[in-house]
Amino acid sequence: MGPGEPFDNYDEVMNFLSTVNHDRGLGIGSRHITISTCGVVNRIYDFSNEHTQYNLAISLHAPNDELRSQLMPINKAYPLDELMKALDYYSKENNIEELAIKSVENLINKNPKINIKNIDMIIVATTSTNMLMPGISHKIQAHFNIKDCICLDILAGCAGFVNALDIAQSYITTNKAKMALIVGTEILSNFIDDKDLST
Repeated sequence: MGPGEPFDNYDEVMNFLSTVNHDRGLGIGSRHITISTCGVVNRIYDFSNEHTQYNLAISLHAPNDELRSQLMPINKAYPLDELMKALDYYSKENNIEELAIKSVENLINKNPKINIKNIDMIIVATTSTNMLMPGISHKIQAHFNIKDCICLDILAGCAGFVNALDIAQSYITTNKAKMALIVGTEILSNFIDDKDLST
């Protein structure tokens, strides 16, 4: 952001990002680029359909329409319920969260002795996250309606699961948590071009 709302100049912004991302441009990796929007809903749908590796961040500034409309006039054009629908669409089009939730459902189905309500810490390790906030761990918490839970996402690939184990062990041995759920999830195949070895 900084110079203004990027989605107000959508085509030029996407062209610019393609140039700075290209190895003959600045060569900045896609996962190091974040588009920050105040919530231009129609462009969130467009961005979702691009299936790029760029991150998406939303400037909410308020938890409800009344306050958000006072702080951000765009909320009058795109109220929170429309924005949330667009973000749900974005999440489903770039469904790393869905994959994480399904893996937890599989764990519970295969291990009926696990009581999901006893989990008081969720750690997700991934390099494929679509949005910086909210984290995938928070989405898992909300999906399973887990109360009083520490949620933590770590941006790590191969060693992420081991790092998550270390963090969980630290919290459990110091009695800050009793039962941790660790999820390692990736959708790198969406971003790898088998004709381009640099990916």
